[in-house]
Amino acid sequence: MTDAINIALSKQMGLFRKTEVIANNVANANTAGFKKELVLNNEFKLKNEYESVSYANDAATIIDTASGAVTQTNRPLDMAIVGYGYFKINTPLGPRYTRNGKFGTDSNGVLVDGNFFPVASKDGDVITIPVGVEVNIDEYGQVVSKDQVLGTVGVFDFDSELSLQPVGGGLYKSDAEEKNSLNYQIIGGAYEESNVNSVIEMQDLIETQRYAGMTNNIINIVEELEQNAVKSLSDSAKQ
Repeated sequence: MTDAINIALSKQMGLFRKTEVIANNVANANTAGFKKELVLNNEFKLKNEYESVSYANDAATIIDTASGAVTQTNRPLDMAIVGYGYFKINTPLGPRYTRNGKFGTDSNGVLVDGNFFPVASKDGDVITIPVGVEVNIDEYGQVVSKDQVLGTVGVFDFDSELSLQPVGGGLYKSDAEEKNSLNYQIIGGAYEESNVNSVIEMQDLIETQRYAGMTNNIINIVEELEQNAVKSLSDSAKQ
């Protein structure tokens, strides 16, 4: 019965991992630009000359890149991306990418995110907005004051979004080469919400926890059967 326990344990580990991912999704339901994560499971088999045993395998965690709803704020430096791509944030740990377009300026007028890290222009530079100057953001991400373009906010994309690795707070890093996105539009005075549906995620969390509990019961039952079998054999040997 050891195979039965191993199969159940492999399933249980996958369910525990899924529980962690769903809980993180729920925790970030109100994080602007956050993309929920999905756990992909597959099956692998171990074979010998007598039998083939299938195990559940936690294959990968991927990002659901579906867009979130766009919310108007009328704050002039807030931006939402419609289409493909990510804003680039220059942090002390290197570039990070996000769909969170809740931006402002620091004391020097540099366009920054909520953590006061610079938002990169399409050329990777900072964008500086003189103090007291009114600006608006056009559909191309240009920061415009009257007839003067102060800079263009960069929107970057990758050959495969699978290269993006979540680092928390709706930020991602990537070892792949970035490129300027060509298929997007910027909405100024707005931001993109998380694409997490809290109701659906909570339902999924409850169901996953229920399956994990059922799997644990199966493990306990099989272990008890094994112990009883060993005891019976031991008792028979003593007779």
